[in-house]
Parts: sequence; C-alpha cells; structure tokens
Amino acid sequence: MLDLETPEGAAVLEDLIARSDILIENLKPGALAKRGFSTEDIARINPRLIYCAVSGFGTDTIYSGRPAYDTVIQAMSGFMDLTRAGDVPVKSGISSADLMGAEMAVVAILAAVEARDQTGLGQAIELSMQDVGCWLTMPLWNGDESAPRPTAVRAADGFVVVEDDGPGVGSNQNDPIAPARASELSREELTKALCDAGRRAAPVLSAAETVASDQTRSRGLVFHAKDAGGEEWPLLASPLRLKGTPPVVRRLMGPLGSDGPAILAELKGSERAIETAAT
Repeated sequence: MLDLETPEGAAVLEDLIARSDILIENLKPGALAKRGFSTEDIARINPRLIYCAVSGFGTDTIYSGRPAYDTVIQAMSGFMDLTRAGDVPVKSGISSADLMGAEMAVVAILAAVEARDQTGLGQAIELSMQDVGCWLTMPLWNGDESAPRPTAVRAADGFVVVEDDGPGVGSNQNDPIAPARASELSREELTKALCDAGRRAAPVLSAAETVASDQTRSRGLVFHAKDAGGEEWPLLASPLRLKGTPPVVRRLMGPLGSDGPAILAELKGSERAIETAAT
C-alpha cells in the first residue's frame, strides 16, 4: 500500500516503475497523472514499461469523471439487456464486466510484451470495460433470431436447460416431457429423457454443486491450503493447463499490505547492491 499524496509514497512508486516490466492500475482516469505519473512521465521513467490502465469508460470518453462499477457497465454496454428474468433485465450472477475487463487486459499486455520483444520499447494500454462489455454482445448485433433459445425446465430437484430448434417443452401432445411430468423427475432423469427425445439438455448446477462435483475434483480445480495460523482454506487452481510450464498456486493471498515490507526491503537491497557495485 502506498500513499501517493506523500513524497515518500510517490518516490517508492517511481522506484517500482523504474524496475518493473508491467504496471496495471484501475484508478479513475487521470488519477496517476495528477500525482506526477502521466503516460509521458511513466515512459520517461522507464521506456520499456508496459502501462495498462483499466477503467469503466476509458480516457477519451463523454463520461469523464462518471463513477463506474460492474453493474453500471453491464447496464450501459447492452450486456444486461441480454440477461433477463422474464422481461426484466438483470445483472449476471458474477461480476462479468470486472472479470472480462481483467481478462482482456491480460491479452492486451501479452500483445504488448510480444511487441516489446521486437522493438525494445513498452507502450501504454487504455482499456474500457464498457468497450469490452459492448464487444461481448457482438454476436447479436445483426439481430439474428434464428439461433436456438435456451429454456429452463423445472424438475423435482432444480432446473434443466433445454436448447433446440423445435417447439418448447410440452408445447404439443407428442412431446414426451410435459411440464407436469417434468416436475416429477430429477434433473438427471429429465436430462436423460430430453436427450433421448432428441433435445439438447443439461442439468443446471449451483456453484456449490459444481465445486463439489466429481468433474471438478477430477480436474484438480479446487484444493486446500493452510494459512499462517493453521486455518484451512479452499483455493482455486489455474484453469490454464500448460503442459510444459503449468501454473501453480503456491500460497494464500495475505492481508492487504502484507507484502509491503518485503517489497520495500527488496527495493532497498537493490539500492545497496547498486551502490556497492558503483564503488
């Protein structure tokens, strides 16, 4: 944690920028520039640095200064209009705009790293979460209504999602699964019956059911680790399965600011090493 309103905090950030490969921030646009760290200042401090700024609406925007968080972005990007409960637009169950903004930032940064390998220079990246949310709605821009629409069918223990090009479940007397009958079947039974009838169907699992499922366990996606006090916590492994260099989650995330002393000690140690080499 750094207080950039103080000379000491600003000096540490400048030191970090000078020694780093990548700077990622999601402050309000212009927040760093006001404190002496504009895009030009950062490039002067470290020409090889890749600087990625993620914000709700970007820097060049008519919404300058407008607060942005996940729900606002989902609403103003068209994303929420596609996620409805009946006729009412609703926010997705997870913070989709936040998550996809971060994912796109990774892709952009990797592209900038590749460019730096060729040119020796870093660059600034300006990423708008609204741009990303709008981009995600792209498959429906042409107004095509021919794509199959998923339908949630109530079973005895939850829901099954059905997707096909034909009429809805139970819409005619020849349909083997009428709503009254479907509600008497388990999700597993209903899914099998629908698939046997030529429909594309799958059970709707809760997040807790997915975490506890045999599939998740077989993939090793969830594991447990102990913190310094001996308390055990569930952790998510990386879904990126690189065979040659598999990513490994090695520790729990510490309390806010817990890595500060180690980072400052490393910076000071580097300063001493540089001074010793100079003498």
